[in-house]
Amino acid sequence: MSIPETENSILKYDHPIEVTENMSPRIKEISSSPTRKKSELSPLEAEKVEEVLNKMFPPREYEQDGKKYIQYISTENASREELRMLDKHLDFKLKERQARYHLHCESLSKTL
Repeated sequence: MSIPETENSILKYDHPIEVTENMSPRIKEISSSPTRKKSELSPLEAEKVEEVLNKMFPPREYEQDGKKYIQYISTENASREELRMLDKHLDFKLKERQARYHLHCESLSKTL
């Protein structure tokens, strides 16, 4: 597997972590890693949030230069500027793909 495309994703990922042979398949020590910022949640709540995120969006694994890496979804809050850039990026992608607004429900389309 090669490096995953981040250009077509609206998700924000943490820095990749190199997977070594002595690591367990379920790497949970990452929450104590220096690459992750501390959240305002208690450790138990933060662990639950990470668990839910990892189930919804499984960490991506890839290989680069013969080394295996894993990347988790970021649990950091997005800044306003990041949200603005994301909105612009999403609008651009929709225009690029010529997406059109279409309602499938007649009753709803009559009310709008």
